Amino acid sequence: LEAQDHVLVPEIMATSIVGSIFYYDMKKEFESEDFITYIHSTRFQEVQVLFLEILKQVSETFSTQTASALSDRTDFTLDYVEQKVFGNLHFVRQHWDNLGLDSENALVVNEINYEKREEIVEFLETFPWASVIQDGQFGNVHGDLTIENIIYSPTRRQKFFLIDPNPVKSLAPIAIDLSKL
Repeated sequence: LEAQDHVLVPEIMATSIVGSIFYYDMKKEFESEDFITYIHSTRFQEVQVLFLEILKQVSETFSTQTASALSDRTDFTLDYVEQKVFGNLHFVRQHWDNLGLDSENALVVNEINYEKREEIVEFLETFPWASVIQDGQFGNVHGDLTIENIIYSPTRRQKFFLIDPNPVKSLAPIAIDLSKL
């Protein structure tokens, strides 16, 4: 991200790696606030305009398709599917009673009725994740673009910046940022 020389992330002042954890200090912008606070304290229309601008800037900056070797795609894809997809499904299986998912009733998401939870998880576990991810477009991404990693900043030209980018200098499916967001 530093090498891309853009204004979507603040200046990175120091970095360090301890084991598998990456730490860095970013320059503090004093008139900024987290995006969640901004959303809850601002008119919907203003939030919508800024959010659309964030999507546009992220797409233009991070989502530039880059050619990558098939072996790089395969390594990334298998690791991602194992850690993120199956890791999350394993968590859901372990905790679904605590998450309020009734084993016998249909699951309703956004007013759409889905089958019983066991059938949903079985479908997700057998879905061909690796081939779908590997066949997508790869490029440079933020890597952890969640709403918690967006900071509203009224003093910046684009009114926001991003924190906590993934420090790994490898390519990933460009859909990751938008899907997490």
